[in-house]
Amino acid sequence: MCSSYFSNGNKKFTDTCLDGDYHEWREGEWKFWYPDGQIRFTGHYKSGELLSESFWKSNGEAVS
Repeated sequence: MCSSYFSNGNKKFTDTCLDGDYHEWREGEWKFWYPDGQIRFTGHYKSGELLSESFWKSNGEAVS
């Protein structure tokens, strides 16, 4: 897993890496957060294909 952080220390995203380098395609679970720590997006990928996704507004409300 690779991660990036906002300047306030909260996580920005996590994703799948291979030997410290990003895949040329997305694989596994990817998550993104808002700067305040609220979850923004989750997605599940296999060989670059998006299998499922979920989004949230900055107030925590799920987007359908």
